[in-house]
Amino acid sequence: MVLAIPMRLLAIAIFSTSLCSTVACGPANDNDAEFWNPSAGDPTVASDDAGDPVLDDSGTPIDTGVKPGDGGTAPPPGKCLHADFTTKTYFGRYAPSHVLAVWVTDAGGAFVKTLAEWGKSRSSNLAAWRSVSKASTVDAVTGATLKSHGVVRVDWNCANLSGARVPNGDYVLHVEFTESNAKSVSAAGPQLTVPFKVGAAGTFTAPDAASYLSTKVVITP
Repeated sequence: MVLAIPMRLLAIAIFSTSLCSTVACGPANDNDAEFWNPSAGDPTVASDDAGDPVLDDSGTPIDTGVKPGDGGTAPPPGKCLHADFTTKTYFGRYAPSHVLAVWVTDAGGAFVKTLAEWGKSRSSNLAAWRSVSKASTVDAVTGATLKSHGVVRVDWNCANLSGARVPNGDYVLHVEFTESNAKSVSAAGPQLTVPFKVGAAGTFTAPDAASYLSTKVVITP
């Protein structure tokens, strides 16, 4: 027996199939390459853990300058640290797309503050950063997944999570990025550490490595 399918139902079925071939039909996860594409909905304004915009001294939201997938940053007011470095691909699964975090600890390894985090919902793959920071992005510059490698610049006003200036002394700048799924610290992507001192003007560097080049941290008292 041959069943006759009304043309209207057939057209709906064809349209639905076509739609699912161009957009995600169901929840995305980080095993899908599309999951790592920059989201057009990721904000360009710096936000805190509650999702509220971070304001400058004039009450204006701080624009990170990060459009989906680029690496721009905007310095917070009153900076006392400026760091720049160049990242280089290690040809991970989703290369050159990658997520990246920059944070500071004291000399003993205690978390002080996240300075920047690019990746938003994909930041779960920044295993080393999450293990130390508990994913804190208070007053940090945040943005979408980065589409390409290049120079990264970050600034810090030397304030802790409470907004008070940290004591003078020894600290460490940490960087982590990954182009792969990394759910444990043992699977974390390339990391960079740069010891530095707060309290006196100085420039601190790190040797070039496979994934990090031209690293420099400048402290202004």
